[in-house]
Amino acid sequence: MKKKLVVFAISNRGGGSETFLINFLKRFSILSKFEITCFLPEERRNYYEEIIDNVFFIYINKTVVDNPIKRLIYENITAKKIIKRIKPDIVFIPSESIPYSWKRIKCIKVTNVHSTIQVSSNKSFFTRTIRENYDYFIRKRSLKISDYIIFVSYLSLAEIKFKFAIDEAKTTVIYHGVNFDSQNDSRLDKYGDYILSVGDRYEHKNYDKMIVLFAKLLKMHSLNIKLIIIGRIKSSSVEKKLSNILEEYKLMDKVVLLDSITYNDIGVYYKNAKLYMNTSSWESFGITPLEAMSYSIPCIAFKHSALAEIYSDKLQFLDPSIESDIDMVSKLHKMITDNHLRSRYIDLGIEFAHRMNWDSSIDKYISFFERIEGSK
Repeated sequence: MKKKLVVFAISNRGGGSETFLINFLKRFSILSKFEITCFLPEERRNYYEEIIDNVFFIYINKTVVDNPIKRLIYENITAKKIIKRIKPDIVFIPSESIPYSWKRIKCIKVTNVHSTIQVSSNKSFFTRTIRENYDYFIRKRSLKISDYIIFVSYLSLAEIKFKFAIDEAKTTVIYHGVNFDSQNDSRLDKYGDYILSVGDRYEHKNYDKMIVLFAKLLKMHSLNIKLIIIGRIKSSSVEKKLSNILEEYKLMDKVVLLDSITYNDIGVYYKNAKLYMNTSSWESFGITPLEAMSYSIPCIAFKHSALAEIYSDKLQFLDPSIESDIDMVSKLHKMITDNHLRSRYIDLGIEFAHRMNWDSSIDKYISFFERIEGSK
């Protein structure tokens, strides 16, 4: 008899969490033992139905997903009723918190913690914003009612344990992966040589610092190269700051800001990049350098958060806490122009990416779900 699995993923609209969800559903949907229902934003309908079979999708209107009050009502009334009718064996929340009203739904509840940015700061109740306190409170309650919690790095597990004193017996760590199939070999000649960065434009991504380093690179060295940043606008203050920096350094024709690009189409941008760069101050895993490595692109990143745990010596690190801008620009320049250094990191990266593949990662999820299915 098939086990009923409900996947509640109405926040999956791009980024690493969607990359994970696509690979998760692709693999789980071909297993004969699971009957899958997946909640998704309406805007993702055509994309998921094109690439995934054997999953019953329930789509939520954008006005509900984007409105906190409407979403709260939907999660705690409408979705709860639907899930109760389904009578699932397992409810899986791949990238958001479990609504507290689901506590009494009789099934195994599994949370996948992709990001701990909501709780990563040292702010107190009195110094957090109302939204930050809300996120903190919701995450805390969600972890409490979860029967099992999957983390994507040991650092994120350690941080959540420290913040919320959760029971380690209900936790596990499963690293993300990367695909090598159906990679896009098309040329992207209109930009010439470019440094690439992929990620939504949040404050902690430090794109302002990235652009300043890029400006100093061009000033110190005669390079004909651009910087391409791909990701959704997430903050008006961040956008204003980036706009001011681009104007101050006269980089309007050298820095390209693109909106989010679909999972199937982004490969051409990786494939044609000269270098991949990540300046984030917080990553629970940091999947984009791994994706770049799979396309034989050398990577450079700030030595922050889980990036050091995941990538170790597989990429070149910058440490803004102890290195000057001149030191970091020098490393950037060498990663672009020193063929021996580039070859070293390309080889390290491609070998690492082969080991960190999605098939291996999702195999661990399959084993985990098979192990827990009869535990409640």
